[in-house]
Amino acid sequence: MDEALESQHCIGGITGGFLTIDSSEEFEALLKKSPDDCFLVKAFADFLAGRESFVQAAQHYRKASDLFARGGAVLQAVAAKVMEWHAAGPSRRECRDLYTAIREVRAETRLNDFFCRMAYTELLAVLANLEPLRLPPGFVIEDSGDVEGFLYFIVTGTVSEASAADEEGECRREFSANSSEMNYFGAVYPLDGQKPVPSVIETASSAELLRISRPQLVGLCEKYPKIEILLMRLARAHRLLMENKASYRERRSVRYQLQAQVDMKIFKNQSDKSQLILKGFIQDISLGGACVTLGEKYLTGSPAEIIGKSVKVLINVPKVKIGLNLFGTIAWCREILRGGKSIVIAGIQFRDMTHSDLTFLKKHCYAGEDAQDLISYLWESLPKS
Repeated sequence: MDEALESQHCIGGITGGFLTIDSSEEFEALLKKSPDDCFLVKAFADFLAGRESFVQAAQHYRKASDLFARGGAVLQAVAAKVMEWHAAGPSRRECRDLYTAIREVRAETRLNDFFCRMAYTELLAVLANLEPLRLPPGFVIEDSGDVEGFLYFIVTGTVSEASAADEEGECRREFSANSSEMNYFGAVYPLDGQKPVPSVIETASSAELLRISRPQLVGLCEKYPKIEILLMRLARAHRLLMENKASYRERRSVRYQLQAQVDMKIFKNQSDKSQLILKGFIQDISLGGACVTLGEKYLTGSPAEIIGKSVKVLINVPKVKIGLNLFGTIAWCREILRGGKSIVIAGIQFRDMTHSDLTFLKKHCYAGEDAQDLISYLWESLPKS
């Protein structure tokens, strides 16, 4: 693994929550190598806020929000701005900067549509009412029978929903920050309804959420009627997605953080084109699929062009000097800005992953002491001032 890929893997571990560092000096050393990595900048802001260095934290949240917005990550930009305001108080000027940046975003997702189509005063009012939450794995957000009282946006992590009577997880649904469609939940529209929660909703991993209550939404919609139109569109898209089982992906297993390089062979539909082979590393994995970070941009066209393609994934297992071949389909793919470079992240839906395969990978690739050894090595290898 070369130094650049090791650095990416290290940063991915920090921002993914399975690697930790305990001093600002170590964070600053990594930021010298990747000063414009939006996820790393935000992680440092979280670190500073946790140590009550609120002025510095606000500065880094502001920078992270700007980087996220310029990279088209609207919800992450909004979340960083909300955290900035919680650290140092709201700033109308800085919200104007965010508003200008996200108005340029052209991503066709309903959640982006919700934020990007607001007028400035509407966005300002919504952000002022958003409440940030940081929750551990297994935290029950809403229990069966509770009244639907909040709209939630998933900034990081995964949330699962299952019937209270479902002990084997056969009807489990998953909402994730990595999904462009399943990254929000909460049936608060129509606003005059009092619908009970039909399921237990809990965090499947550590998660960062934003939420806004039904009474707050009622007040906003009375003052800004356009917000109700955007909210109605958001609720309708969510309802249609839930009803469309073909678009709804069930996941019955917990996702694991692994350290493993992969070779991906993408099969083209056209016989006159050669197969595309990409390299990268696993970000997380379950029986149903995996999130794979491909590193610097390998594609000559839009990442959307490979969605739906069949793929063969070779997971390299260096500890035993063998690899595991799995077949599947690219379910989603997107490009983000990290460290000033374009990074492509792909979601692979497996066709043939077995419990034995997953047990084998967990045994030989699970992020543990080796991950901490990797970050220690990277710190020691940084140039000494």
